[in-house]
Amino acid sequence: MESPEVSVLRRQASDWLALECYTSDEVLSGRIRWPVGIRLLDLLNSLYATQHDSSGEFLDFVDISREDDIVETHVSKEALEMVTISDANLARGAGAESNPKYPFVRKSPIAVSVRLKKYTVSGTMHLVERQTVQDLLNRGALFLPVTDATILTLENRFYGHRPFIAVNKKNITWVKVEKPV
Repeated sequence: MESPEVSVLRRQASDWLALECYTSDEVLSGRIRWPVGIRLLDLLNSLYATQHDSSGEFLDFVDISREDDIVETHVSKEALEMVTISDANLARGAGAESNPKYPFVRKSPIAVSVRLKKYTVSGTMHLVERQTVQDLLNRGALFLPVTDATILTLENRFYGHRPFIAVNKKNITWVKVEKPV
């Protein structure tokens, strides 16, 4: 078993996580500083604070969208429509530890479509027992997870498929439950 000091040091060590940040104007491809052992959703929802990371109102983002220049960028979390991960292994729990500190919580998958300003995301939300989609939408977190997601443009054209998307609730127009519980 890991000592508390080692656990704290692991959380303070950082790695870089590749992701895409969708705003109303553009899609930024890049990396964020990601404290080892912290889940991406917790980072986006500012559920903790460590030094030199993206736990505040802005992501500490390195933009690699342009091939000729790598740019340090600070992206407002509230301005993001969604954040995606393309790596299926990371999507299973970016930052999740092999020995979680909390007991496993069984969740039920539910198919949804989420309408944002520029995109429609069709995928799966995961609900705990007796939880509804509305309960999930009304909780305090800024970002909500959608897994195994397909992204469509306003014109209903296929944009891409991502194993994990963190959707910013402030940019949701509506959520449609495709297959009721």
